[in-house]
Amino acid sequence: MTTAYLLAALSSALYVLGYAGFDLWPLALVALVPVLYAVERVATRDGQAIGLGLGFGALTHAAGYSWLLATLQDFSGLPLPACVLVFVLLCLFQGGQLALFVWLLTTLIYDGLILLVTTAFDRYPLEGPLLGLMFLNPVDLGRVLLLLSFDISALMGYTGAVYQRFFQGPAGMLLAFLMLGTCATVPFLLGLHWFRRKDF
Repeated sequence: MTTAYLLAALSSALYVLGYAGFDLWPLALVALVPVLYAVERVATRDGQAIGLGLGFGALTHAAGYSWLLATLQDFSGLPLPACVLVFVLLCLFQGGQLALFVWLLTTLIYDGLILLVTTAFDRYPLEGPLLGLMFLNPVDLGRVLLLLSFDISALMGYTGAVYQRFFQGPAGMLLAFLMLGTCATVPFLLGLHWFRRKDF
């Protein structure tokens, strides 16, 4: 993962050098290539992709908006530690937008791989494996449940019919909500465990 974070830092440097003032605007056209390569080839989980995106975004904004710290100090009337805190929070917030972009990209890649598998093996019965893969991705699961609740599964074609048949019964709905609850509860409990062990 060290290589991935170095690639994210390289993307940050290219992004900042592509800003106005450096006269290196062509770098902005390729600035995202290293971090996207890291996400595609190095990151193995969504959490790593979000971490890479957040690190890339926060570093980019910290370097690109470094003048903002002096501006806050001159015009806000806040002491230096408060100005630094506001600056860090702003960089993390702006970096979160880029992290969201990187995470959405990895989600789309996941969906694309599923589409590729279904196209390549369309002569085989794939209902079971597709339902299993969908249960591994809470974004897909929530999206399908939302579409089925509006009774527009006919727009989803063959897969809509499969999903409707599975989720129409109480067992399917219970399993889906248990999986969504697990996806929400497990990260929360793990975070709670780690935060309790951390000595701030």
